[in-house]
Amino acid sequence: MTKELTKWYNKYHNDYCCDDFLRTFNNPKNMNMAFILLVGDVKLYRDCHAQYLWRFSKNHPSRDEILKRINATQLWGASISHLKTFEELYDFVRKQLNNPKIPQIDQLIIYDIALRLACIKDREFLPKDYVYVHALPLKAWKNLVLNGIITGIRVVDGKIPYSKISSHFPGLSACEIEDLFCDLGKSMRRVKYGRTTMDSNKIAIDAIVKNHIKIIKYI
Repeated sequence: MTKELTKWYNKYHNDYCCDDFLRTFNNPKNMNMAFILLVGDVKLYRDCHAQYLWRFSKNHPSRDEILKRINATQLWGASISHLKTFEELYDFVRKQLNNPKIPQIDQLIIYDIALRLACIKDREFLPKDYVYVHALPLKAWKNLVLNGIITGIRVVDGKIPYSKISSHFPGLSACEIEDLFCDLGKSMRRVKYGRTTMDSNKIAIDAIVKNHIKIIKYI
């Protein structure tokens, strides 16, 4: 079943899932666009270059505080230029946003900010050793486990070792597996609540869910 999900992902995701981020955020003028995302009263948009991004409502109280603590232009020139792995970057972002804690910050927000920082830095800086699972990706993972599709692998601190899961999704990077889980979680939610769509991409994964995955964990 995981091989079928991998084939679906490869068919409908022709580009590496972070290529759009890299194209957009490698432009210094766009760097801080990465941090207008994912808190509070959110608005979804897409432009001609970037993958889906979330942005704060302009008046959200957490927005300015996050921008103050994590400024992409300044950070790569100083505070985090010495970091070597995504895990070190993720831990840095977590400490910056939790000391003191900013309201409504969760692990998904920390991951998304760290991922965009990594895209600004270098493609080689993206997650390699772990698949990060929070929110919908975590619910998708739990359903795969509860259905017996994947066994013997545990999530620890929101992470799954890539070495243990890569054989289930051959050819996909850690970043892409997380992206697949996100799509899978959305599909489970659509199937559970009987939502319909004309998008062939969504129809294809919804069919996989209906035929192979009993939705056990609440989505």
